Amino acid sequence: MYKGLDSIGEWKSMGASKGIALFCAHVNGSKYEAFKGVMTLQSDLRPMVAMFQDTHNMPRWMYSTKSVTVIDQISDVESIRYLINEIPYPLMQDRDVVVHTRLSQHEDRSVSIRMTKKEGVKPDTQGMVRIPRLDTQVNF
Repeated sequence: MYKGLDSIGEWKSMGASKGIALFCAHVNGSKYEAFKGVMTLQSDLRPMVAMFQDTHNMPRWMYSTKSVTVIDQISDVESIRYLINEIPYPLMQDRDVVVHTRLSQHEDRSVSIRMTKKEGVKPDTQGMVRIPRLDTQVNF
């Protein structure tokens, strides 16, 4: 059974490109592999976190994201968002997903942003393919 980030095997290097090290790992219960990219940025945490909190501008920098709508702003660090990912025609239909996003700051001052699929919030949208699984973590 798929258990998100908890079911990932050992990370294996796929090489590096333009300063980004790429890795993949087997995911128990899934036919797809997990992937991660690791890079070093010269930046303070504040603007990096602000970028992830600024849903209005996400389509400007998040690959293939057509729109992001906040459904419920639970707190300053937690929200439910509806994302639409644009897939080029004629390959496939656009994808959509409802995402629970939670930001955490740790004792070492690092920050994690966890995004997981949220079920039962929004019915399927005609003309869209609902993303079946999503479990993502961004670490600063």
